[in-house]
Amino acid sequence: MNDGLAGTLVWIGSRQHPEFSEVYRACEATVPQLAYRGSLAEALQRPAQQVGHLLISRSARTALVPEQWAALRARYPEAKWGCLLSSGCEGEMRTGDPWPDCSRFYWHQWNQAGLAWLAPQRPPLPAEGFRGCEAPVFLTVVAASLAQAEPWLDVAAGRQWAASWSRPGQTAPLRSLTHVLWDDSAAGPADRPTWQRRVARFAGGSLAPPQHAWLAGFPRLQDWQAARLGGVEWLLSKPAPADALLRFVGSTAAPRRPAALS
Repeated sequence: MNDGLAGTLVWIGSRQHPEFSEVYRACEATVPQLAYRGSLAEALQRPAQQVGHLLISRSARTALVPEQWAALRARYPEAKWGCLLSSGCEGEMRTGDPWPDCSRFYWHQWNQAGLAWLAPQRPPLPAEGFRGCEAPVFLTVVAASLAQAEPWLDVAAGRQWAASWSRPGQTAPLRSLTHVLWDDSAAGPADRPTWQRRVARFAGGSLAPPQHAWLAGFPRLQDWQAARLGGVEWLLSKPAPADALLRFVGSTAAPRRPAALS
């Protein structure tokens, strides 16, 4: 089966920008081969072999050099092209000049749009790698209203997962909770201690602590860093497709083990 990862990934542009460094490390750990080029000019001067994907990281709304772009596209006519955008590129579709013929996703969309661009196979399933045993999933969606939780509850129902809606301040009703999805309607940007208190609400009664994801509209890097330090493993950006939930659950599913005694 073609897993979407064949060939070399050419990364063009900054890899040390704070909003890109984590994506670069993820690519480094995922793709068969990664070739780094600092600019379009360097990518032209130092061509790579067996290229399957080209990912251009853009930290600002800069103008494209048409001659460089045309030459590079002519060199890799069969490759998939993507633009990884920082918050400095926000609004470009409305008031700027977005680079043409590229899949576009912001740094905070990597877990949904970026992964799907890089490896468009079906999302990972919780059962994969479990020695043939289906891993049970018990999900709660923390949202300000049932209407905001319902799309994700429908996705869970389609997978035959146990799922519930949790109101802000409510402790999860499921005893063996495995996953918590925090909608920003109930969990807006906050500091690390606030996230630790949020996460701690769902720590009791499970065989192992559940995995947490934050669903937010255009989150800022410092907000995501605070959430992660507070115990959140996964970031999803609105509007997120249905398979974003499958990717979250599939990426974090693991055999449930008793929590260590303190």
